[in-house]
Amino acid sequence: MTKLVPTAQVPLPRRVALSTPIFCLHTVFVLTLLLLQLGCDNANRFYRLWRLKDTIQHKFNISALSVTEFSDSNVAVNLYNDPRDSLSPEGQSAFAESVAVLTLNNYKGKRLASVAVSLNQITSAASARGQILVHARMVFVPEYQPNGQLRLARLRYVP
Repeated sequence: MTKLVPTAQVPLPRRVALSTPIFCLHTVFVLTLLLLQLGCDNANRFYRLWRLKDTIQHKFNISALSVTEFSDSNVAVNLYNDPRDSLSPEGQSAFAESVAVLTLNNYKGKRLASVAVSLNQITSAASARGQILVHARMVFVPEYQPNGQLRLARLRYVP
């Protein structure tokens, strides 16, 4: 049986006075400005990589991929659990080259020095061990022509 307590006997919550010294508010304000400045420096890079990832996902209908930028001139694209992993090595190379061309055409930063494309497979047993099985890893170096055309040179990768 539930016992009812009259409302007069229920303790009221205590009121907390916000008495913060001005020094603490000033410190919080300065730290907030510093964090915003750091965030603004990286916001452009983050947005650029997010747009590139979104473009690759929509163009090739890929659900899991990651795009990483190194020193503003090198980009690595990692594709996970893509059905194109089962293609022949020539098919994998052609697919990786098409991903590299799309990356070079849609990258809005400086001119890229290289684009690395990696086709990875993650199985349930491999993920339990923390492993990623790499099927193909290719590095492409763009050759920018004076007339505006773009050619890709594929580097041989020896694991």
